Amino acid sequence: YFAVYRFEKNQVPDFNRLDKMLYLGKKNSFEDFSAERFRGYTYYITSFDRLHNESKGFAVVSTDYGNKDKEKEANLK
Repeated sequence: YFAVYRFEKNQVPDFNRLDKMLYLGKKNSFEDFSAERFRGYTYYITSFDRLHNESKGFAVVSTDYGNKDKEKEANLK
């Protein structure tokens, strides 16, 4: 099974912070409905073995949801 964590874009990930875990389960897809506009996030995935040992996390997606500069550019066109 897998865990998905979300941290602020420049935040150092700490996988001991359970408040940063958004998903724990076996699905192979995840959609974040709690992301806030104009904030940058980095998402990390970890996996667990059959003895429930968690792997090291690795970043899979880094995003600037609702980037203010990109939105301003779109409004100027």
